[in-house]
This record gives sequence, structure tokens and C-alpha cells, in this order.
Amino acid sequence: RDPPPPPPAKPAGTIGSNIGEIGIALAIGVDFLVVVAAGAGIGWLADSNLGWSPWGIMGGIGLGFIGGLFRLIHRLGKDDRPAKK
Repeated sequence: RDPPPPPPAKPAGTIGSNIGEIGIALAIGVDFLVVVAAGAGIGWLADSNLGWSPWGIMGGIGLGFIGGLFRLIHRLGKDDRPAKK
């Protein structure tokens, strides 16, 4: 038996046609910001407890940015895998 045909796509410009893509993009952006903010928070804690000011927060933001880029690349690669098959 042949598989059933896919449901028809909503035409561009209609309400709900791009909601899923917008949600994915928003989730990726928020994920990136959370990782950077977590790095900044850890750096701030290092500054306040160890007296490293301002190097702790600068290093935390830098490491958070690098971690955010790795998460971004991982998520974009994971979202793209089914399309490669």
C-alpha cells in the first residue's frame, strides 16, 4: 500500500503558516541568552567571592558566549538532520 499523502501546506501569509518556525527561532535565541547570562552570573559570583573584579564577569561572559555558540551550532545541526536524509 502507498502511504497517505501529506496534508496540504498552509499558503504563505496566512495565520499560523510560520508559527512553528518562529517558535523554533525564539527558543534558540532564548537558549543562547540563558547560557551567556549563566556565564555572567558565575563570573559575578567569582568577582564577589574571590575579588577578581572585573575579570571574573568578563571571563564568564566570554565563556558563556562560547558555550552559547556551541549550543547554537548543536541545535541548528540537530534541527537540520532530518532534512539531510
